[in-house]
Amino acid sequence: MARPRLYRLRYLSYLYTTPRSYTTMLEVQKSKPHELRTAGQPRQSSFYQLKVYHISQINPTIRLVRFNIISSCDSLDWSGGNSESWLDVHIPNIKHAGGFTITSTPQDASPQPTTNAATDDSNSSLPYLELAVQFSPTNPAAKWFWQPVELILNTPVKVRVGGNFVWPPPNGMSFDEIKKIVLVAGGVGINPLISMISYIHQTRSSLPSSMVHLLYSTKVPSQSKSPPTIPIDRMIPSKAGNNVLTSPAFQILFLDRLQRILRNWDEGGENNNPLDIQLFITNMSSESGDGCTTNLRSDISDLDNRITTFDRRIGVEDLRRAIGENEEIRNGTVCYICGPPSMTDSIAKELQNILGDRKSEGKERVFFEKWW
Repeated sequence: MARPRLYRLRYLSYLYTTPRSYTTMLEVQKSKPHELRTAGQPRQSSFYQLKVYHISQINPTIRLVRFNIISSCDSLDWSGGNSESWLDVHIPNIKHAGGFTITSTPQDASPQPTTNAATDDSNSSLPYLELAVQFSPTNPAAKWFWQPVELILNTPVKVRVGGNFVWPPPNGMSFDEIKKIVLVAGGVGINPLISMISYIHQTRSSLPSSMVHLLYSTKVPSQSKSPPTIPIDRMIPSKAGNNVLTSPAFQILFLDRLQRILRNWDEGGENNNPLDIQLFITNMSSESGDGCTTNLRSDISDLDNRITTFDRRIGVEDLRRAIGENEEIRNGTVCYICGPPSMTDSIAKELQNILGDRKSEGKERVFFEKWW
């Protein structure tokens, strides 16, 4: 079976710290400009012109930013070995480029009229790139995207793409060999994985016998962290109704998009590859603004009862169940992990133990990225 164009996501190098460090290596890395931190990562040589055309606020600390593509869409290279998906974003009057993971897909950037099931947006036929930008007042590029919307709409920026956290997997496995895909996200580690699962959804006919599991661990955002005077604005209304927009559960990053993917996954009835989404909420019972306890499980169930919800962290047994006992399927399983360093380290180690680490044979099947 022919492999579609290679779709690369960024891979961020990880760091070791010591208990005696007064300034940890993680803090040192975080303080470095993005281009210095990722200097050893592959990136395209070409720059492209984009223009900010829409900004929406998902929750108190995350904005989605969409860009029109000013440069020729055909020249935006997503094909072959040069298909990366994080951006160096060069912003006017800011010295260093910011680095942000693309949360859209290569197909979203293509100038072809389609209905994008991953976003269900009426403007999805227009080619675009999308970034998720976390509020970070100490990061000049991120801070720029958190200005009042009217100050940055239609502003041109220059970007370059790069990275090597890859789908399809870079281990030589053909799609016929891939029997199961396990994705594990922690917090904003969902960013590259939402792009990946959206792309798998768009091209799922190339994986007719592959099962897909997403284990997503996160917290419901706290309203107390909301930057002052910035209203929450939904770009894409939910089909479930406007009452959902005020639900704390609805502010879980990309939950609404995952629901749309679930609803459209079996469209056409031609695919036998089921999609399993498990949501692990580490603050399931939280205090609301009036001091009353709110149980979020019922809110999430109201949104989509096909998503299994847990009020705890991801455990080893969850990983084992996702992998399963069937030896043939295990041999055809690939895993992708993105989350904070400690979580990513422990889960990658467990999955390598479960599957068997065959890196020395060029058959590595556990791939990961760490965010900071």
